Amino acid sequence: MDENQNKAGLGITASAAVSVFVEGNKLLTQGDVDGALALFRKAIQIDPKLAIAHHQAGVCLVDKKDYDGALRELNLALELDSTNLDTYSEIGFVLRMKGDLDEAMKWFKKMLEIDSNSAKAYYELGFTLFDRKEFRGAIENYKKCVELKPDYVNAYAELSDCFRALGDVKGAFSCMKKYVEFRPDDLEYQLVLLDLYRKNGLLGDGLEYAKNLSQLKLPARTEKELKRNELFQKKIATMIKMLELDIKYFGETKVVSEKIAQSDETLKTWQHTKKSNLGKSITNEE
Repeated sequence: MDENQNKAGLGITASAAVSVFVEGNKLLTQGDVDGALALFRKAIQIDPKLAIAHHQAGVCLVDKKDYDGALRELNLALELDSTNLDTYSEIGFVLRMKGDLDEAMKWFKKMLEIDSNSAKAYYELGFTLFDRKEFRGAIENYKKCVELKPDYVNAYAELSDCFRALGDVKGAFSCMKKYVEFRPDDLEYQLVLLDLYRKNGLLGDGLEYAKNLSQLKLPARTEKELKRNELFQKKIATMIKMLELDIKYFGETKVVSEKIAQSDETLKTWQHTKKSNLGKSITNEE
């Protein structure tokens, strides 16, 4: 076989591997992790040098909580393609899930060495600093993230959590309001925003907002969604009663925020969980 025939053969092999990879990615976006993993492994058998297949196999293993297996695949992906920032990010995430926050930080910093304007790197650094309870450092990184990419939506929710952890209800309210503007369908954080209306003494505005939420027509395609919506409406109804009582006893002045803060339990910092790049078909997307 001459050189040209050899190159042609390699091209056919690479093309076949990519085709299998694409089918695997379709399954991944549909939530079929096992099916996707099987196809990614098949693509790797056809072309062991297909870096993106190793990366996505690692992503699947992260979802299956096989962190050691994920690290093996991700490190192979990195050996084959050292420019994919998502691979650095995913390795850092796995290390964070394993509890090695210091090592995770190193990987996110490596992202900045490659691209100093990586909003994702700043987001991941912020997340890791939050887990280390270094809330002010986390805030600095989250702010840098949204400065670089104003529509990096999750950063606003994380910023709000940081401010809440520091007892800064005004900062928490401002960031959560921004997040909900992007994600009005996030019912859990709609409730958080309502609570922050109350903590900031914006009782009249909060009551109006709660009543508007109570009129939402929420889609319910499954029994699970129906139960979720019913629970949400019950919580909204409870919040409306609380706000009405607050207004009755305290009035609508902003001074009430201090009285409410004294009568409520201190907010506990929410336990953070983060999804990996599950379902991403373009792995360098930030």
